Amino acid sequence: MKFLTTVLARVIWCIATQGSQSTGQGMTTIVSKVLSSGTPTVLLWGEGNPDPQQHTCWKAVYGTPGPGTMIPLTLYGGWIQDTGKQTGKPKKEHAEIHVTLFTKGGKEILKVEKQSHNAVGSLAEGEHTILYASLTCFILQSPSKNGGKPKCTAWVPADTAGHLHSACKRQFINLCDSCKQST
Repeated sequence: MKFLTTVLARVIWCIATQGSQSTGQGMTTIVSKVLSSGTPTVLLWGEGNPDPQQHTCWKAVYGTPGPGTMIPLTLYGGWIQDTGKQTGKPKKEHAEIHVTLFTKGGKEILKVEKQSHNAVGSLAEGEHTILYASLTCFILQSPSKNGGKPKCTAWVPADTAGHLHSACKRQFINLCDSCKQST
């Protein structure tokens, strides 16, 4: 009975998400739905370290809706290895950011504008190309802050972080330069 329930749930999920993944036009709409769903979004994979300061944990939480198409988020960046001396909990920072989604030169873009002046906001700031989007994962290609090659990151709703994300993993390997070179 449990097996039948699992199979049925997967079939219903596949039907419900049909047409909700894309590597073409319409990805900004999908990313907007994911970011404004109310479920925090977390970094699942990144090429190398996502940033030079070794932030190993990232989470974006939807805020109060803003004017127009701007999506307000609080971005949390933390280090697993570096714990606070008094609390013993992982050290973390946060920044208020605004995200806008648009098309530019045939590419779909997620633009981050920092509203807080700290390292986390500065690291996320800029225009990131959306390479792939589904309701369970989106892949961004971000410009390097030090003039190197662009880096990819894969983001997922926090409540799906424990899932396999097979389709996302395939797209990450196919679309991200460092993965293409190593496979």
